[in-house]
Amino acid sequence: MTLPQLCIGIDIGKRRHVAGFVSSSLLSQYGRFDLCPTATFEANAAGIEGVLTHIQEYLPLSACAVLLEHTGHYHRTLEELLIARGLSVYVIAVHQRKSRLDKTDKIDALRLANTLYAQLVLGVQEADPANRIHLQHPPSQVASELNYLVRRRFELVQDISRHRNRLTAIADELFPELTQVFADPNREIALLIREHFPTPAELAAASLQELQPLKRGRQPGDAKLLRLLELAKTSIGITNTHRQQGLILEQRQLIDELRLLERHVDSLERDITHVVEGSREGQILLSFGIIGPMQAAALISAIGTIDNFASAAKLKKFFGWAPQSTQTGITLDRVALTKTGTRISKQTMFMVALRAIKADTEWKRLYERLVPLKCAFDPRRKTYRGRMRVVGRVAGEITERIYLLLRRDADLVASTPSGQQPPAPELYDPEYRRS
Repeated sequence: MTLPQLCIGIDIGKRRHVAGFVSSSLLSQYGRFDLCPTATFEANAAGIEGVLTHIQEYLPLSACAVLLEHTGHYHRTLEELLIARGLSVYVIAVHQRKSRLDKTDKIDALRLANTLYAQLVLGVQEADPANRIHLQHPPSQVASELNYLVRRRFELVQDISRHRNRLTAIADELFPELTQVFADPNREIALLIREHFPTPAELAAASLQELQPLKRGRQPGDAKLLRLLELAKTSIGITNTHRQQGLILEQRQLIDELRLLERHVDSLERDITHVVEGSREGQILLSFGIIGPMQAAALISAIGTIDNFASAAKLKKFFGWAPQSTQTGITLDRVALTKTGTRISKQTMFMVALRAIKADTEWKRLYERLVPLKCAFDPRRKTYRGRMRVVGRVAGEITERIYLLLRRDADLVASTPSGQQPPAPELYDPEYRRS
C-alpha cells in the first residue's frame, strides 16, 4: 500500500467542518502538529469543492488520506463524497477529550490528522483497539439500499412495543379482567372489542349477538364471549368518569397509531425481503436456514462490505460476540464477551444463535456438548448456570462461517472479468459442515 504524503483530519460539525493538515514537510516547516495549517469549510457542495481545491494546492487527491470520527449521521455524506473523489478515508471511534487538553475545532482536526500520520506513515501501533484507525470501504449497493430500510423498521418495531405496552397499561385500568379471556389484550379481536365497547359498563350492556360480528372466523368462541360479558358485569376497573374519558381517548388514538405502524412495518418487510432474496449476500445468509430475511438484512446492512474486515475475528468483534480476556497474576482470570458491537447487529446475532441451538443443527449439538463442560451445575435449580458463554461461542462460530462465505463470494466477484456475469454464490451446506 502506498503511504499518503498528506494526512488530513476533519472535525465534523452540523453546518461546517474543519480540516487539519499534517505531513512530514509541514511538520518540518511548523515544528509541531498543532501549529500546522487548517481550513474551515461549509457542509455543502460549494464548501466541499472548495476544500478539495485547497487540498490539491498541496498534493493530488490520490496522495492524501483523511481521518473522520463517526459522529451520528453528519459524516456520512462527506465520507461518500471523499471516497468518490479518490481519497483514502479512514474512520475512528469518537473519544472523550481529556480534561487537561485544549478543545477547539481546529485542535481536534489537527489531532485527528496527527493520529492518522502516526499510525499510517510512522507505523505507530496503538495498544488500545478503540484508538486504531480503520480504512473505510464504500458499502455494497445492497447494503446501502438496506441500511435505511433496516433502521426504519427497527425504529417502528420499537414504537409498536411502546404502543402495546401503553395499551396494556390502559386495559389494566379500564378492564383488568380482559386478560382472563385474552392473554394478549392487544390482539386484533381484543382491540376491536375495546374500540366498540371501551368500558366494562358498555360491554356488560351488550349482547352476544352484538359481539359476534367482531369475531375473526370462528375465534373467539361464543363461550369466551359470554365469559367476557360476565366478567364485565363484575369488573373492578376504574369508574371515575373524568379519568375514564381521558383513557378512552388515549386508547382510541393508540389503536389507530398501532395499526398504522404495523402496516408500515409490513410494507417495509416486503421491500426488505425482495431486496435480500435478490442479492448474493442475502442468498448466502438465507442458506443457513436459521437466518430469516429480516436478520439477513440487518447483518448485510451492518457489514456494509466484507472488505471492511480483515478477518473473521474482526467481524466477531464488530458484532459484539468476541471473547475478551481479563487476567492478572493468579487473582484474576476471566473471559467475557467484548462490549463492542452495534445494538442491532448484536441483538440479531443473539436471535440467530438462539434459533441455531433450538433447531436441528450442528450448533445445537455443539451447545449441548459444551454446556456441561463450560457451565457450573446448580443442584438446587437442577440446571446449568452461565450458559451465555456457550451461546457466545455458538454466535462466534456462526459469524466465522458467515465471514468465510461472504469473503469467498467477494473474491469470486472481484475475479470475474468485467462484463461477465459472476457464477452463482457458494451457499451454506449443512451436510458438508456436519461431515
